[in-house]
Formats: sequence, structure tokens, C-alpha cells
Amino acid sequence: DGSCENAGDVMRALDKRNIIQSDPFLLLAGDVITNVDVVPAIAAHKARKKKDNSAIMTMLFKKVGPWNAATNDTSNPNAAPSSSSSPLRSTSDDLIVGLNPHDANRLLLYDSNPKSNSCTVPCSFFASNAQIDIRSDLLDTHIDICSPDVLARFSDEFDYRDIRRQFVVNSVCEEEEGLQNKIHVHLLESQEYAARIFDFTTYANVSQDLLKRWVYPVVPDNLPSGYEKIYRYVMQRHGLYKECKVGGSKIGRSSVVKGPGMVGSCCFIGEGCRIESTIIGNNVNISNTVTITNSHIWENVTIAENTTIHSSILCQNVTIKKGATIGKGCIIGKGCIIGEGVVVPDFTRLTLCKDIKDDEFGSDDEGFGSFDDSSSSSSSSSDDGSSSSGASDSSDDEDESDDANHNQNKAAAAATTNTTDIDTDYHVVGKDGLGRVWIPRVDSEDDYDDDDSDYDDDEDAKEKALAAVIETMKSQSIGYDATDMYAERMKIQEEDDDLFSEDEKEDDDEFNNGAVDHDDAGALSFGEGGVISGGGEHIHHSSNFDEDGMLVIGRQKNVNVVQDLKALCLEHETTSPIENLAIEINSYKFSQNASYSDCSMATMLAILEKLDIKEGMTATKLVSLLKGELQHWKPLFNKICRGSDEEKCVILAVERLACGGGVIGDVLSKAPSFRFVLQTLHDEEVLNEDAILSWAADRRGGSNGGGGGSEDEDDEEGGDVVDLDTPQGKLFMQKPTQDFLEWLQEESESESGSDDDDDSGSDDGSDEDSD
Repeated sequence: DGSCENAGDVMRALDKRNIIQSDPFLLLAGDVITNVDVVPAIAAHKARKKKDNSAIMTMLFKKVGPWNAATNDTSNPNAAPSSSSSPLRSTSDDLIVGLNPHDANRLLLYDSNPKSNSCTVPCSFFASNAQIDIRSDLLDTHIDICSPDVLARFSDEFDYRDIRRQFVVNSVCEEEEGLQNKIHVHLLESQEYAARIFDFTTYANVSQDLLKRWVYPVVPDNLPSGYEKIYRYVMQRHGLYKECKVGGSKIGRSSVVKGPGMVGSCCFIGEGCRIESTIIGNNVNISNTVTITNSHIWENVTIAENTTIHSSILCQNVTIKKGATIGKGCIIGKGCIIGEGVVVPDFTRLTLCKDIKDDEFGSDDEGFGSFDDSSSSSSSSSDDGSSSSGASDSSDDEDESDDANHNQNKAAAAATTNTTDIDTDYHVVGKDGLGRVWIPRVDSEDDYDDDDSDYDDDEDAKEKALAAVIETMKSQSIGYDATDMYAERMKIQEEDDDLFSEDEKEDDDEFNNGAVDHDDAGALSFGEGGVISGGGEHIHHSSNFDEDGMLVIGRQKNVNVVQDLKALCLEHETTSPIENLAIEINSYKFSQNASYSDCSMATMLAILEKLDIKEGMTATKLVSLLKGELQHWKPLFNKICRGSDEEKCVILAVERLACGGGVIGDVLSKAPSFRFVLQTLHDEEVLNEDAILSWAADRRGGSNGGGGGSEDEDDEEGGDVVDLDTPQGKLFMQKPTQDFLEWLQEESESESGSDDDDDSGSDDGSDEDSD
């Protein structure tokens, strides 16, 4: 279905069309190789579902051991590091799971972010689970046993795109009883095999496991009946499989072909060749004295004499000419030609496919013709087909000969790939070669505008980003040594300084800069829970972190709950019952694990925006409009303001807009508007004096939570007065605001004193009665 752009869309389409009829059904990735008998796992899933209707999914995991990086000699910190990892793991896989072994291995944590140095489990899980095992030695096989409820959940959560990173992560961390969708884990036995092909490294490793018969009965000489009608393989000496039904393959007497490997039908291998651990497809022609190790040669490939190929993949219709060398980790795309005597650098990827972005916007690949630092700039053929690789000019006859050769290669490739205009990096593939170097795109490139001078000028940052993407590409290639990568990852994960990644800090800065200019001296920074700091005390909170800097479990990445809740309030019409909005807010709060403080701040921000404040509006007019709105909104505040923390966030919302500039900021920050808004909220019983005095104590830097004590005592004992040069300080120190706070303090003390008198009077009365 062309309308499905991701796995989430597919799940919703399956639910909408009612295609899945079985309960449960099996969900697995298309690139999974397995010999697992799922019948016991399905039976266990059905039994759990019968007892507990919320047990909607069972995931199959295999124990493979964790990755590790360490120095060879612990007494010598300068010793070269070594690493170990399962060959079935992708280098990007760093899965941490939390299981309750006493509850059928219920999944309580699923974290696969290799850049994170910590994982978070809700505290409530420790109260409700007698034991939680945190494990890093399990491989997610991407085989799932699902009830139809899983499809319904995707239909309910229309923004879920990824099954693991969104559905599983959010399901396992749900704390609210009654809303939990329980996921359990079935651990495979040691003799059971299951692995997913994530990249070229796992493609090669799983292929070797198949040849070594680890996946029996899924082996080359036991193909399904449909394949046996066409091909049939027989295992010979040294673990070599050879196609025998079509036949026609010939191997030179002086050549050595060792397994685990495979030779397809109608292949020719000349004399003096040495081929080890290589899979060779059908109709492959290999000339004399060729060396190939740990590689994959697909169909219709031609390899000339005296060539060497290490740990690479040669796709269909590739031609390798005499004396060429293919370095490890290379991928030679369909129809490419490697010229005579050419040495292709390690981890080079060649293709004949046109770069679509080059056609539309111009090429940005120039200067990155190879992944070696010493390589020269990438170049393309000119219109007449001549090479622009920077070599010295040849004679006219040589140029004409080269042009003819290039055009002939282009014609051959065009016939094969249906491409009429092929750009070729001749300095990489040779003058008689064909193909261009493929370079991965920088993922974050779309985050920058092409005209962004800051990004264009920062060439170092651009080169570092590209280098990181290329290193990731290399790590997914055959023959890559991941020791340095694992050592660096371990170093990052052992650091305890900060829970924030650079991306999260940048995302948070973008959010804060959208509301307040951090370049100003008195800039403010706002957190999701209403935490606010000024005068240089910047507190950066990602939308996925709370005011203590802890990760908020159950919240989708980069979701701004305050902004979303405010949008819900702004969409609400006062002609509708406020109870309807309360239900919407409560539903959103549970779905994103928001707090009541988030709700109260968002509601106050929306109310002030709804007032339609205009330039030059007087404080009296502002209060009149606010009182009118509060008649409708006060019942909502009564529901969401559970204590002083939520009420303080109402004040912080007013303070935020007052210091944020614009028309609303100008009106609110002009005395006595801020004081009148506080007083109105107090008079309408949205705020009590404890919350206001606690906020005031925070602004003074004191610890007085709203109970007795004079302002002088607060200043002496609590700390310095807030910086007057910041908008926050100027707003707080306005005379009308201070007068209101002083009056409120006196009222609070007077009430406290009267309560003491009443208590003492009752004590005296009781004494008299006893006398």
C-alpha cells in the first residue's frame, strides 16, 4: 500500500481492513532468519492472555552475551583495547531490558539507545515487582506473538510510527494501573536460532551461520520444495556447498576453494585461485590466480586474472578487470566496472544510480570521492566523457581512445541499468571503469537551511558530522573492527556528568529561544514542570526531562507537553462545558506522563492569551477581562491544582508571559498589572497565600515557605535578593507587587497569631474547668 510510510501505518491499515483474523498472530520482520518452533511460545501467550487480558504481546529474545570493550592489560592503561560482541548484534545495537522473572518475564524496560549512559525505571515498578533483572545480554529477534489488541492500540495512538521505539517503549513504562498493556518475553533455548539482518555485517555473519548449519534444518541442502524445483545444493569437503541440479560449474585443478562457502550453477573458476569463506552466485566467471576471502559474489559477475578481493560484496553484473584489488568492506553496485590495476580503498561503495538530489539541487559530494583522508576530490565525467581526475593531459589520440572506452562502458551500463547519464569517479574506478562513489547523507542536514550562514561557515562542524556518518557506514560493513567504537561507547557510558545528549540540549534551546531570547542579560529558561531561572542561572530542561533533570518515562521524544496542553485549552470554547476539557487534559496527561504542574501552567498561559490583550490596555481593564474568564475556568483550576506546587506554576505562567516581551509582556510587566493579576487570582481562590509567599521566598533566594518571619529576616537568612537587572527581578521588585506581598505576609502572620490565641484560650478554659 503506497499510503503506508512506516510500520505504524501498516499496523493501522491491518486493523482498519480487518485482515488479521487469528488470535494471536505472528509478527516478524521480513529479514529474520530462524529455526524456532514458536508453538510453545504461542501456547504460553494464550495461557497468559486468558488469565490477564492486558497481556497483549510476547517478544522472543535470544541470549547472545553483552558487548564489551577493555584493555588487554589492566595494569597498563595505555595498552591497546580489545572488544567482544556477538556476531549477530548490529554495532548500533545496545539493548538494555528489564524483566520480572517471577511474572513470566514481564518486560519492564526496553532501551536501545547506544548514546545514552543510563536507563530509567519508574520507582513504582520496584514497589509492585519483587525482582527486576536488568540485562544487556539479550538479542531482540524481532519475532513477536501479538493479540489483535496490538493493532487496536496502534489505531488509538495514531502518531506511533515505530513498533520498538514508540509502541514497546511506551507500553512497558506505563505506571497507571488499568492502562497498562503488558508485554512478556520468551527466551529461546540455546539450540534455537533467530537473528535479524540489520546491515551488511549481520548479512555476512548470518550467511556464515547458515553455511555452518547453526540454523538446521534451514540449510542450503534442505531447501523448501519450491526452490528444489530449480536448484539443489550438495555439501562437499571443507564445508563447501555446490549446486548440482543445473550444474555446469567448473573449478580449476590447481585452485583451492574452502568453506564455509557456496558455488552456484554455471560458474567457472580458473587455475591458481584461492577462495575462502565466500559465497558465489550463478553464472560467475573467475579467471586465473584470483584471491577472494570472506566475500559475497552475486550473479553474472566477471573477475579477471590476478585480482584480489577481501571482505566485500560484488552485486549483479559487476566486472573486475585484470590486476584490480578490492579492499575490505567495499560494496560494488550493480553493473559497476573496476578498471585494470585499480586499488579500491577500504569501505568504498560504488553505484551507477544517479543522485536525485544532485539533479534537483546540485551535487554536494564534491571533495569526498573516497573515505580515505588522503584521497583526492571526487570528480565526475564531463559532457564529452573525458576524465577530470586531475591526471596530466594525454595526447589527442589517447584522449580519443579513452573517450571511446568511456562511452562504450556507459552504453553497456545503460543497457543493464536503464540509465543514460552516468557520472563516474574515474580516479576511483580507473579510466576504463564505471561507477560513482556513494556517500551517505548527514542526517541532521535537513535541520539547517541552505542559506544558513552559521552552518555554511562552520566547515569543521559539517566535516565532523559527515565523518561521523561515514564512520557509522563503515561500522555496518564487512571486515570492520569495532574495538575503537566500543571503547569510545564505553567511555561515554561511564561518564556521569550529564544525562543530556547534545541533540536534546539543542532541541531544548530551540524551544526556549522560541519564547525568550537567551542572548539578553536577563534571559529566562523555562522547564516543563514550571521551573524557571534567571539572571544567569539557566536551567535547561528537555521536553523529555523533569525539573530534577530525570528522564520522564512514557513521554515521546521531543514532545512539549506544556505547549500541547496549552493548545488544547486554546481550542476549547467557553460555550462548551469545562468538564469536557478536563477529560481531554486528563487523557493527554496520562498518555505523555505529564504532571498537574504542566496542566496548571498550560491552562494559565492559554487564559492570558485568550484575553485578547491589546497594546496600552490598563490594569483595570485587564483585571475585568480576567475575572470574566475565571468564572468559566475556575472549576478546572480546582481539579488540577492539587497543592502549592501547581499553584506556583500558575504564578510562573503569568511571570513567563510578563517577561517574554510582545504586547502581552508589555501590558503585564507594566505596574501595577502584575500585582493586580496576582491579587485577582488570590481573591478568586485560584491561589492561596502559601503558594504566593513560597514563590516570593524563591525569588528572594530564601527558604521561607510562606509561614511567618519578616522580609528582612528572609533577606538576611535566605540569601541575596534577585538580580534587579533581569526582567524577572524588575517585575518582582515593582512597588505594587512588594506592597501586595507585604500585606499578604501580615495577613498570614495575623491569622497565625489569632490561631495561637484561640489555642491558648481553649487551654486556659480547660484548666479552669479542671480546677
